[in-house]
Amino acid sequence: MINKKAFTLIEILAVIVLLAIVSLISVPLITGVLESAKLSAFENSLNNIFNEVSIYTAAEDNQTIPEDGLDIDVLNLKGNLISGSIILNEESIVEIVNVSDGKYCGSGTIHNYIIYKGSCDSNIMSAPTVVVNNTSYDSTASYTITNLVTTNGIEGFEYYFSATSTVPSKSVTASGISTESEVIINEASKYVFFRVVKTSSLKSPWTNAFINYVDLTSPTSSLVTSIVTSNSIMLAATCNDVQSGITKYEFSKDNGTTYIDNLTGNVYTFSNLSSNTYSFKVRCTNGASMISISSLSASTVSIDAPTYSISPSGYATSKTLTINYPTGYTNEYSLDSGSTWITYTAPIVFNANGSVIA
Repeated sequence: MINKKAFTLIEILAVIVLLAIVSLISVPLITGVLESAKLSAFENSLNNIFNEVSIYTAAEDNQTIPEDGLDIDVLNLKGNLISGSIILNEESIVEIVNVSDGKYCGSGTIHNYIIYKGSCDSNIMSAPTVVVNNTSYDSTASYTITNLVTTNGIEGFEYYFSATSTVPSKSVTASGISTESEVIINEASKYVFFRVVKTSSLKSPWTNAFINYVDLTSPTSSLVTSIVTSNSIMLAATCNDVQSGITKYEFSKDNGTTYIDNLTGNVYTFSNLSSNTYSFKVRCTNGASMISISSLSASTVSIDAPTYSISPSGYATSKTLTINYPTGYTNEYSLDSGSTWITYTAPIVFNANGSVIA
């Protein structure tokens, strides 16, 4: 009789554990090898595109790639690529955009492209949202750019200035690029366009905003005297700013050492002046806080004192006083030391001793 020895439960469990360990080790390795092989095949397909582009352009009498690019279907490529396009980038270098085989997505120039695992749909970016921060005039415009976060990150956003609202072409050279969410622009009366940039070839559509509330020009100003007396000078300023207007007039009589804020009034009178020459200034401020200063030297008017003539001379029962005034002024005299004043119209007759002030 032959004895048959069966496997014990412990032996069976040991074999199962051993197979599980082998599986845990080998499956990722095999998967990694397969993934690497697929990725390598995709890279080879991308490299092949650049070769085929050279053949295509040569066959078409060295025809250049159109501004809007070529679809990869035009090249009749072998393999399993299902979508994508070819463009000439801003440096006139051939570049592939969102080429996909359904598993990977690649974009970039030859031997310098980025490959993402997954659909190219994750690389399709929406135009950024632009928020205009300026609500009043300033010397710069501030914009906050939102919708910058994408699945695979971004490099930043580009902006482009234009005199019209016509959307720029894809290949236009940007005026600047920023990685901040806020951009300060010192341009006026133009449109600014923004687009998100992920790579040199992955860029969102342009979105535009009008550059508003920006005044880059200082106001104009001039200053003249209006009314001048012996102790006061009235000044009149003319200031203009066609964009943001004039928000403040300030006047100085000491060559700008100190200023008097006259708010929005363009006429100001300096009173209680002495007989002197003054260095006046007006400082005009526009809505963007830019200023213009004009100067003027002016003097108070010196008035000659009245003169008197009395007739007859010597003692007499009455005498006539004639007052000689400088022309151009109101002529008055007082018989009570200046308490009351009388308009002078004719010589004054005195029948008794008295005094007069003119």
